[in-house]
Amino acid sequence: MAAFAAAIAILLAATIPVNAYLIERFYESSKVGLAARAATDLAGSRPMVAVVGSSQTGTGVQALRIEQRLARDGDGPFVATLAAAGFHASAFPFVVRRLLAGGGTDTVLIELGHVAQDQYQGAWLVRSFIEDDGVRRAFLDCTRGRALAAQIDSERIAPWTYTPELIRSVIDDSFRDATPAVMRARMTTSRGFGAHTRTANRETLVALLNAEFLKETGGLIDASPQAVFVASASACAAICRERGVRFAVFIAPINQSVAARVPVMRHFRRESETVTVPALRAIGIEVLVPPDTLWDDALFNDHGHYNAEGAGKFTDWLGEEIARMRPAR
Repeated sequence: MAAFAAAIAILLAATIPVNAYLIERFYESSKVGLAARAATDLAGSRPMVAVVGSSQTGTGVQALRIEQRLARDGDGPFVATLAAAGFHASAFPFVVRRLLAGGGTDTVLIELGHVAQDQYQGAWLVRSFIEDDGVRRAFLDCTRGRALAAQIDSERIAPWTYTPELIRSVIDDSFRDATPAVMRARMTTSRGFGAHTRTANRETLVALLNAEFLKETGGLIDASPQAVFVASASACAAICRERGVRFAVFIAPINQSVAARVPVMRHFRRESETVTVPALRAIGIEVLVPPDTLWDDALFNDHGHYNAEGAGKFTDWLGEEIARMRPAR
C-alpha cells in the first residue's frame, strides 16, 4: 500500500510540469496569445499600449485610431487591442504577466466587463489560466464558484482531464479565425480591432438575454461576482507596478434601452459602478469611467457591441483618456 501511494504521489508530481506545458501551448495558440505575439513583433522598438478585454473591447476599441491620436501629441507608441469573445477577467493576469515579460509594453488597460455571471459558469473557457491565489479565492463566495475552483484543481493534477483543444476550437469563437497569419494581418491593418457587423433584433435579443441570465446566474446576484474582477485587476496592477508600467481599468458603455429591459444586466452595471469601481480606487487603481455609461440604442448592434458610429465614439473617448495618462512629449 505504501509503495502504491508513493507511485501515485510521483505520478501526480510529474503531471505538474506537463500541465504547465499544455497551458502555455494552449494560450500561445489562442486568439489573444497570437495577437500578443504579433503585436510584440510589429511594435519592434516602439513602446506598446495594450488594451485587453472581451469582444466588447475587440469590436469597440479602434487601436490604430488611438495610435494616430497619440501621434498628434508627438507620442509614438504601438497601440494593440488584445481581445476575444468571452475572454474572462480571471485570465487577464496570465496575459499581462506574459506580455510584460517580453518587454516593450509601457501601458496596460483592462476592460471591466458589463457581464459578470460568466465569472462562475462560462469561465470554463479560460479557467486553466488562473494562476493567482487571490483570483482563485475570489471564486469561493458561492457553491458554483467553489465547484469551478475544484475543477481547476482537478485539471491541474490530471492534465488528461483537459477538454481537448479540438473540442474547444469548435465551441470557442476565439479559435475560429485564430491563425498566426490572420492575427498578424489584423494586427498590421487595424491593430487587433475587428468591426462588429451583426445587428440583432431587439425583441429577440431581450428575450434571449433574460433567458440566459436566468439560467446562468441563478442566485449569484447576492454573491457579488465582481469580487473576481477586483482580484484580477489587483493582480494585474501589481504585475505592472513591479515593472514600472502604467495601468488602468476602463468601463465601456452599454445599450441603455436593452439594459432597461434586462434586470440582471442592469444589476451588474450598477454593481460595477457602485461596488467595483470604488473598491478598485480604494486600492490605488485608476479607473476610467465615461461621463455616461448607458448609451443610446442607435450606437449599438446589440446589447454591448457597438456599430461603426458607436465604436468611433468610444474609441475617441478612450484615446483621450490614454493621452492624459501618458507623459507629454
